[in-house]
Amino acid sequence: MASKYEYYDTNDDNQNYFAGEVWRGQTFKTTGAYKITSVKLKLFKVGTPGQTIVSIRATSGGLPTGEDLCSGTYDSTTLGASPGAFVEITLGAGANLNAATQYAIVVRSPTSPDSSNCPKWRMDYADASYADGKALQSSNSGADWAVYEDGTDMMFQNWGEAIAPPPHKPAAFFKVI
Repeated sequence: MASKYEYYDTNDDNQNYFAGEVWRGQTFKTTGAYKITSVKLKLFKVGTPGQTIVSIRATSGGLPTGEDLCSGTYDSTTLGASPGAFVEITLGAGANLNAATQYAIVVRSPTSPDSSNCPKWRMDYADASYADGKALQSSNSGADWAVYEDGTDMMFQNWGEAIAPPPHKPAAFFKVI
């Protein structure tokens, strides 16, 4: 059964679109090791959006790097209107995340044509307080990333499963002579 791990899901007062080459993200620091299996994001649509792709990536210097560790898609045409609702995006087979490590949620909709026909992700703009991550943006399909300088945080919940510890090997018993 999935459990909620890292999250920031209150005080949303604004939103940002993602469409075409404009991608969004949110970094987070894991509280422990677990297998991330889905994320819930507070989304809504305007116009006729394309498909949403959500992935988890490693970070370097607080910015996403490398390939997707896992990803999933969501049919954005089924999203409701503003102010939106939390929707769950299953991340395929998921990915094992290490404890006390920063990762990024990366969100894009390459088939959405523009800011009038796209999904929008709710955020806390006025008084964000998630201490273990930052909102991110890219205007060139994730080639370059920037951190929101105003301390903005996106609405997210990470869901996953505990990673089973390795099997315990019984201690060897020795006979003392």
